[in-house]
Amino acid sequence: MRKGRKYRFYEKPQSQGGRFALILAGISAALFLVSVAFSFRAGGNAGVSAGATALIGMLLSVCSFLFGVRSFKEKDTAPGFSIVGTMAGGLVMLGWLTIFLMGIG
Repeated sequence: MRKGRKYRFYEKPQSQGGRFALILAGISAALFLVSVAFSFRAGGNAGVSAGATALIGMLLSVCSFLFGVRSFKEKDTAPGFSIVGTMAGGLVMLGWLTIFLMGIG
């Protein structure tokens, strides 16, 4: 016999680490767009400013992913922001890695 849906009548708070991971992923994505715009405007010769922006964005995406993974261990919290923050951090990190590897090759 099929079991019915289970409903919760109380709301668990979202994890703070997941929220922080999502914020870091958003900042990293914004820095990604800024560094691409710098490079596009300069015709591929953006210089140190785009490189520094890219380096900070890469570090933020790695931190976002790590905070997202760590936020799953928080007790009595809903995992929504943890899931979204981890996935967003991973996708932005993958984007940075792709741009980096395209520059090497």
